[in-house]
Amino acid sequence: MAAQRSLYRNLLLHQYKLERDGHTAFANINLAKAQGFVSRRTAYRFFAEFRTGNTNLKDQLRFGRPSKLDPKAIIEATELNVCRLKAHT
Repeated sequence: MAAQRSLYRNLLLHQYKLERDGHTAFANINLAKAQGFVSRRTAYRFFAEFRTGNTNLKDQLRFGRPSKLDPKAIIEATELNVCRLKAHT
């Protein structure tokens, strides 16, 4: 999935540099690759970013739930929770 994302982002940037609009880029990419390869909304969103001068194709860091678990943190949290359960009983 990440490879597909990287590919359609590069294709969208290429279409943008060829001075295509979002709809034309969407149609061209889906015609060349496969129907549904990139959604219309994704094409429009990236073209809006490109128009502001942001041509960064990498994922941005996001806040929220971490994508990877830290085993030590899980063990520590579990041990703390067990101590609390014993204190309440």
